Amino acid sequence: MLNPVAPTQAIAKNDQILTIAAGEIPYVFHPVKKGPYNQVFEQLVANMPVNVRLKYYPLKRAMKRMATQDYDCFAMALKDSPNWAKLGIDPSFFQFVGPINTINIKVYLAAGQSMETLEQLSGSMVTADSSIINLHSQFSSFEQRVNLVGTDSYVVALEQLVSGRAAAALAYDADVAMLGADHPLKGAVVDTGIVLASFQDGIICKDTERLEPIISAMQAKIDAMRDSGTLTELLQSQ
Repeated sequence: MLNPVAPTQAIAKNDQILTIAAGEIPYVFHPVKKGPYNQVFEQLVANMPVNVRLKYYPLKRAMKRMATQDYDCFAMALKDSPNWAKLGIDPSFFQFVGPINTINIKVYLAAGQSMETLEQLSGSMVTADSSIINLHSQFSSFEQRVNLVGTDSYVVALEQLVSGRAAAALAYDADVAMLGADHPLKGAVVDTGIVLASFQDGIICKDTERLEPIISAMQAKIDAMRDSGTLTELLQSQ
């Protein structure tokens, strides 16, 4: 593991460019529909002595750009995600920077509905975005009992639930919590409390000598933000 440096320790100023591919998540981490992770990222790279270039893509495409070696880092990434191996990427060649948050894949119902066990969904249509669909191996027994249908985003998955097109939806609890108070979906869905899988998220970067001081500095910054309470405050902002 790389050894973190103190937050106040500076990396020598140079003309380095740190390229980061970002997966678009509406109201969470997005170039237009911004959310708390935008603020976390801005603070994370503030005053970095390198030029940071962040480029947003649909989530799966952003991951593929890492597979083609186009970028130095990917944000926001799941620690120990099985998806990297599926793309032909050896995870051992990357360093995880984080965690920023712990996120859970949960089962959601439309407001006013209730469910005691997952068996009640057997044979029903359940929606989820591609990032969750790609992790189906983590909850394969559930997937085998339902008709799991992919959507472009967790917002679309929840919209189809609310409209009655799906019996339930899967989404990360952190994503749902970050919907603004005035968003139409706020209060329209209910968290069943059932957790199918849990992950830590953060940033992954190529484990290279060139990136080592940058990775160490980012890790130190995240640790400092966590210790000061800033990270929790930002993640809970809407």
